[in-house]
Amino acid sequence: MKTAAGFQQRILRTAAFLLIALLANMPLSLSVHADDGAGANQSKVVRVGWYDSAYCYTDQFGRRRGIAYEYQQRIAAHTGWVYEYVEGSWPNLFQMLMNGEIDLLSDVSYVKEREEHMLFSNLPMGTESYYSFVIPENDSVSPEDLSTYNGKHVGVNKNSIQSGMLRDWAARNGLDIDIEYITNTGDEAVDRLKQGDLDALVALDGYGARYQIEPVSKIGSSDFFFAVNKKRPDILNELNKAMFAIHDEDPLYNHRLTEEYLLLTKTNAYVSPDLEAWLAKHDTITIGYVDNFLPFCARDKKTGELTGALKDYLEAASTRLKNASINFEPLPFASTEDALAALKRGEVDSIFPINISSDDGEKHGMFPIAPLINTEMTLLVRPDTPVIGMPNMNLTVAINAGNTSYENFIKDNAPNWNIKTCSPVEECFRAVKKGEADSLIIPSYRLNQFEEMTDNYGLVHMHTGETMGMSFAVRRDAPELYAVLSKLVHLVSADDMQYAVASYAYHNHKVSVMEVLKNHWIAVIILIVSIFSVIQFLLIKKLRAERKINEQQQKLISVTRIAYRDPLTGVKSKNAYNEACQEIDNRIASKEVSAFAAVLFDLNNLKIVNDTQGHNAGDTYIKKATHIICQTFSHSPVFRIGGDEFVAILERLDFEHREELFTAFANQMNHRAESGDNTIAFGYSCFDPKTDKSIKAVVERADSNMYKNKKLLKSKMKK
Repeated sequence: MKTAAGFQQRILRTAAFLLIALLANMPLSLSVHADDGAGANQSKVVRVGWYDSAYCYTDQFGRRRGIAYEYQQRIAAHTGWVYEYVEGSWPNLFQMLMNGEIDLLSDVSYVKEREEHMLFSNLPMGTESYYSFVIPENDSVSPEDLSTYNGKHVGVNKNSIQSGMLRDWAARNGLDIDIEYITNTGDEAVDRLKQGDLDALVALDGYGARYQIEPVSKIGSSDFFFAVNKKRPDILNELNKAMFAIHDEDPLYNHRLTEEYLLLTKTNAYVSPDLEAWLAKHDTITIGYVDNFLPFCARDKKTGELTGALKDYLEAASTRLKNASINFEPLPFASTEDALAALKRGEVDSIFPINISSDDGEKHGMFPIAPLINTEMTLLVRPDTPVIGMPNMNLTVAINAGNTSYENFIKDNAPNWNIKTCSPVEECFRAVKKGEADSLIIPSYRLNQFEEMTDNYGLVHMHTGETMGMSFAVRRDAPELYAVLSKLVHLVSADDMQYAVASYAYHNHKVSVMEVLKNHWIAVIILIVSIFSVIQFLLIKKLRAERKINEQQQKLISVTRIAYRDPLTGVKSKNAYNEACQEIDNRIASKEVSAFAAVLFDLNNLKIVNDTQGHNAGDTYIKKATHIICQTFSHSPVFRIGGDEFVAILERLDFEHREELFTAFANQMNHRAESGDNTIAFGYSCFDPKTDKSIKAVVERADSNMYKNKKLLKSKMKK
């Protein structure tokens, strides 16, 4: 009996040792498989359907790409899955899924009849639209006359939801279409379209830009999901957990993927019969432009004609419509103000460039079109100008008289700044140099035009990080012209326009130098000889000056970094928080703020971590928590105001989406609490303009809500 008992004890000790060793080697993770034994999933092979489309494709470098591929990789990060790619056309892969030959297929719309053959993810991958596409040369099918579809041979994927939508769409419109239910891959289907075997192809919106085919009519739209082999509920369970975790981490994940991969359809190049008739009567559209605003637009000094990016755009836009032609007549004006006045008087049909809010547009009796070009704005300042917190400082900014676009940019992005108008533009430089203004503002693309003047007045560049849109504007009594210009803005590639702006910015600068050399060659030679004798002295002087400026800038950066940045986490410090509170209180007093929220965070158990694991572990905990907060509230300033206390102030985008962000953060913390991980208590409160006289009242409510959340999280951890 003793021998048997001793043997049993040795067995138990060995088993305990193996169990401890196993637990010691299990990785700690915040992903979903940390809770349900991810070790079992590490080598799980999932057979996934791979079909050529915007969802999954191989680029010119042989790399896998697409919305489904990116989504599947993100899922694998949570589940540990290894994929076995099974290639084929979508209809064939759909059949293989029903037969149990593959485990997972993307881009499957939910139809109740499909439930008996497959399982669907709880969350959709996104929403897609379906269009009929033709080759650009095919003008036999018109979106304005649907009867042109009669007798046409139209291809659509077999067993796809768009096949049913096509049948319903044809029936609603009384059309007699020859529908072929194809099983081709995306490339094969488009090849058949281009070879004339199909008159039209119904496919998702991403096909337009990828295959250079034209969308004609929208057939329908639907949510799309991952579909799972009916016999693999284990895969569905892990898939749902992973997708919920992904949306906790990034509530806008679906939108970002869709924006990157699917929102690529080219704008329909047809205008309606009413607009076509209007254009026939208005064959020439006059465009008022600023005549000295390169690289965007200017009047060529030699020819008197329009030059700049606007010239390239008008040439391209005049040929973009498939069922109408447009002739543009550009007319120059000395300033935006002059062009606006001409638009009001009816002397021009539209003006460019203009940056104006919808409110100002209504007051001026005009509608702005979507921006044709976006440009970053740059400040030119004296080298000794403070650089920290400039958007919130009470600065005086010089702008060229008559440039209402700059005025509107300042109103939108730095309302605390005062505006000083000067004419001509060199007076703006002189005002900054003399201290009559703190800075002047210009688009970054125009820096080359003022390089010499910037150096002469001893100013330096400071990027604002904000962009200004350059738009067309039309009178409010011209809805037809608004519709035409809005369509044309989207028919000309934004990338092409940015390239044109950059090209004119460089080209114009280069040509101006050549003209100086050509027209003043004698003076240039004399200047070169004179400079040669003193160049060494100037270089030494310049190097010393630059070294001194660099030293001053480094000191300034060092001081401000210490004052306004928390050294451990990199977020803003208590000093920065106090300054932000003062700035918000000023805005509250002047009734310039109507909507914001304060969110308070407290790191649970930080003292326990410091006492039991050491301060290095505590610092790691603080940095991880900071990352979680900043990742969730990515468009808001975050401040560390104490050892374990943080504050975020939500405005604009984060404030608009606050409920989604609060829900995502709460779900993540509840999940961590139930898993026994350290949590971050948080509470929030929104500014009430009727009762709140300062941000302090908002913060106090948020603090009270945070302590309620702290108790809730601790109770969950005890369970």
